[in-house]
Amino acid sequence: GDDETPEPKRFKTTSANCWKFFTKLGPGPNGVDLAKYNGCGKVFRAAVRIMGL
Repeated sequence: GDDETPEPKRFKTTSANCWKFFTKLGPGPNGVDLAKYNGCGKVFRAAVRIMGL
């Protein structure tokens, strides 16, 4: 039998290409994560999508 212990889960880094153009601002007043577009400074809601869901 295999007696290997599973590796602990790592925090996933932000690797999507879109984050080269946006800056994460964290949660806004309503709890939704916000991001600012680096080009014009406009703030958008930043939805997190999980693969497979």
